[in-house]
Amino acid sequence: MGDYREFGNGLGNQTPSIYKNQNAINDFRQAAKLYQQQNNQEWYQNSLDKLKGLQGVSYNRIEDITKRREIGFVAQEVEKTLPEFVHYHEDTDVYGIAYDKMTALLTEGLKEEDQKVDAIEARVLTLEAKIATLETRLGNLENI
Repeated sequence: MGDYREFGNGLGNQTPSIYKNQNAINDFRQAAKLYQQQNNQEWYQNSLDKLKGLQGVSYNRIEDITKRREIGFVAQEVEKTLPEFVHYHEDTDVYGIAYDKMTALLTEGLKEEDQKVDAIEARVLTLEAKIATLETRLGNLENI
């Protein structure tokens, strides 16, 4: 009979390949199921405008005896522009920000910024070509 095990990590951890493949299949099925459960998907629009509405602050937490400086946002201010990132805990009367969700906003903002940079670079190349043409024509006129 064949040995279905792969080499482990040297610590006696050997997992049969068949189980590894099944785990990969299960991971894929789980990801597909989660994708199907998402409904009402929309592309995030105007990310840069939303990012511009955020004001970063540095602060000390009241309950932190080390008085270490923190960096973040004021949740009540974020809620005005991006309420989907803010959660409120009624039992403690505390607002919180889901910073991990901001990754999507930041990614889309970077893409928007990149499109603007590409457009500006293309415009600069066009203007440089026009300038070169005008300089050539001016040189020709000066030689007359």
